[in-house]
Amino acid sequence: MKKLIFAMLLSSLFIVACTKEEATTTATGDEISISETPSAILTYVSENYPDAEIATVIKSTSGSEYSVILDSYEQIDFDSHGNVVNWGEEGMLCDSTGGHHGNGGHHGGGGHHGGGNPGGGIPVDSLPANIAEYVSGNFPGFVIHNAHYDTLCQFGVVINVMIDSTKASHHKLIFDASGLFLSLAHRVDTLDIPATVLSSITANYSGFSPRYRAEMLTLENGEIQYRIFLHKQKEKLIVVMLEDGTVVCEQ
Repeated sequence: MKKLIFAMLLSSLFIVACTKEEATTTATGDEISISETPSAILTYVSENYPDAEIATVIKSTSGSEYSVILDSYEQIDFDSHGNVVNWGEEGMLCDSTGGHHGNGGHHGGGGHHGGGNPGGGIPVDSLPANIAEYVSGNFPGFVIHNAHYDTLCQFGVVINVMIDSTKASHHKLIFDASGLFLSLAHRVDTLDIPATVLSSITANYSGFSPRYRAEMLTLENGEIQYRIFLHKQKEKLIVVMLEDGTVVCEQ
């Protein structure tokens, strides 16, 4: 039933599927602006990474490949036609402050946030001490890869912390500004969220369509929340819902 409801919401869209592969290469080439980036790439990012924005786009020296680095420090590689050829969750080109490593190119226009400090990057050694303590105590073997500020309607200002142990193992943790743990977050296909949530979208947000992917938050007390990314033409809305479809907040 929930897939039928979602199919109705997305009847005018074509869903592109891809297989995740481990990101092991470093992009080389020239940094280009958003306006120079193929529209197919921009569409893919907006539908599949709705919680992130493009920080940098690098076009390979041969012109046959584009590497997109998001403000969540994730990297996606595309061919010249905008098809995904590789994607990973680590943001191979960014350090903890958002600086880029060894891309071999020049700065050509930034992105939504511009330059090399996407999303309010925070140096790892500047984070509240209790964040490192939480990671070491609850995720042994993991290290903090990067962190940045964000604003969520149910929490206010937060610190998003990406941790990893290998290129294939990663987590996004959300803390308040003082370093108190709030939630574990990860992306999910909108097709797979509860039917009650999809029904609530249909009932309460007429004319809006959800992006292909949403974000599931597991709070400290075990409560599950879903961040749903809606759009209606150029209007965008982020709605947070409980599993039963109750609206928590909007932004």
